[in-house]
Formats: sequence, structure tokens, C-alpha cells
Amino acid sequence: MYEILKDFAGPGATVAAAVTAAIITWLFGLRQSKIAQQQADTALDQLRYNLFEKRYAIYDSAKELIKLLIGEGMKQDFTAFKVIPHYVILEEARFFFPTIFTGGYAHSGMSVKNFWRRARIHLSRVEQSRRNSGAKPAGW
Repeated sequence: MYEILKDFAGPGATVAAAVTAAIITWLFGLRQSKIAQQQADTALDQLRYNLFEKRYAIYDSAKELIKLLIGEGMKQDFTAFKVIPHYVILEEARFFFPTIFTGGYAHSGMSVKNFWRRARIHLSRVEQSRRNSGAKPAGW
């Protein structure tokens, strides 16, 4: 009996060591998987936060543009150069609000393309009324 146990002791120890190593490797893999999932969740949260900041900057620029057009749009010293910085920021909106640009924005019923078309028409009418009144347009 001793001879049989002695013959299988080496292979048995090898199998036990292999099983132990496999279990430890599996446990490390589980832990690494949890860490990777946490990192992915953190990266997604950071992406959402950055997207929110950029969308809010676009919203703020649109708000300032509307204030500018309403408050100063008919003044003689109003120039297109005051609108350009807001226009540049709002042009980037197509990357951050894709559904609005396709006309799929349900709340307003108007896409940003239509808004800009109407704003350009309004600005050209303001310019035309200045020409008709004899006032020299500033900065156009």
C-alpha cells in the first residue's frame, strides 16, 4: 500500500498545486473584472459630465444670443461681429444635439436649422430697414 501511495504522491501533489493555482488565478480574474467594470463606469460618468458641460455652454450661448438680438438688435451700433462668437458656438451644437438638427425635437417643433434660417432673415430685414431709413450700417 505504501508503494502505491508513494508512486502517486508526486502526480497527486502536481494536480493539487495545479488546482490551487487555477482557483487563485480565477479569483484574481474576478477581482480584475470588477476593477475594470468600475473603471468603465467611472469613464462613462466622466463622459456624461463633459457632455453636460458642453451642452450647457451651447445653451448659455443661445440664451446670450437671444438676449443680444432682443436687446440690441435694432440699435444703430449693432454689428454682425457681436453675433459671430455665439454663432460659432451654436454651429458646434450639431455634434451635441443631433436630434434637434434632424427636426426630431418634439418640444419646440422647430429645428435649429430653421431657427438659423429665421434669424438670418430677421437680420437681413434689420439691415434692409437700416438702409431704407438712411442709417449707415455699422460693421456689416
